[in-house]
Amino acid sequence: MKVIQVMDALDYGDAVSSHAIEIHGILDELGFSNEIRTIHVHEKVKHLRKSIDELLVQKDDIILFHFSGKSSSFDKIRKLKCKKLLIYHNITPHEFFEGMEPHYTHCMEGRKQLLQLAGQFDMYIGDSEFNVQELQAMGCEPTYVMPIVLELGSIIRRTVKDANKGRKFLFVGRVAPNKKHEDIMRVFDYYCKYIDPQATLHLVGNYQDYLPYYERLQSYRAGLLSRDRILFTGKVSAEERDHYYRNADVLLSMSEHEGFCVPLLESMSYGIPTFVFNCGAVKTTMGNAGVLIHEKRFEDIAELIDAVLSDKKLAQEIIDKQYEWLNHFSRDESVKQLVSILEEARSL
Repeated sequence: MKVIQVMDALDYGDAVSSHAIEIHGILDELGFSNEIRTIHVHEKVKHLRKSIDELLVQKDDIILFHFSGKSSSFDKIRKLKCKKLLIYHNITPHEFFEGMEPHYTHCMEGRKQLLQLAGQFDMYIGDSEFNVQELQAMGCEPTYVMPIVLELGSIIRRTVKDANKGRKFLFVGRVAPNKKHEDIMRVFDYYCKYIDPQATLHLVGNYQDYLPYYERLQSYRAGLLSRDRILFTGKVSAEERDHYYRNADVLLSMSEHEGFCVPLLESMSYGIPTFVFNCGAVKTTMGNAGVLIHEKRFEDIAELIDAVLSDKKLAQEIIDKQYEWLNHFSRDESVKQLVSILEEARSL
């Protein structure tokens, strides 16, 4: 028996590719024969992947098919004569990408394929309860929740800083319309104007793939009083991302669609008070940790952030609760979930 992960592209640094690479590592450790098959691959991870063109399967092999948008390999995979498990990472609604190709079509066509999933796979896995509910709504059964396998490294145990000026705001994620960077800037502009004029905001993430949106954001930023204190970094290395996390005082997400949202847990692992607008899978990713925002009252959000950061005892309680919540996403827990799913698949 071989476990074969399949996806259209194995990239470097995105959540789905990182998930596949972590699964590959776990399967290696457990002694499973396994491989990753893709159409495209990033230069930095090409040593981990084989071409899907050469894919051959035996009846007892298990396919783990990662699905997160229009897939060119979908028809090939569903016709294979072996055990097939689909891992659904969610597809951002195409309406967010109006006028932005190829993203609009990629998401729209992906959601059309989503309607064809029922009855095509032996098991359906969502990396969040939110994603499982979408699968169930499409008639996909049986379903299972298996969160994204995270490589959080060492938990950064730290206490709240004494400084109440020069706070460093952070958001990590691609510069895409559903992430609502303009709303983050709106909160920050109020904070900078009325609370802490020395504050800074780092928006860490790739914007090259979403230039029309990025250009709109630059126009919006130009009209803000805090414009010179807002930095878009573009795509960064793992080492650079680590630097931004280590130096941040608060992470703020105002995204309006998330299928999981790995940076929320990364933020918690660095001991950063994490403030997140409640959308999609966010509530289950956050659990009872961090600060969940239910309404976009921008001034109130800025004042809330200041109230938390100014109260060392409260901020530390939030940080400690975040550390506790991360136990749900430990590597040991991920291994148990993966093994349980594979054992059930083998018994089919």
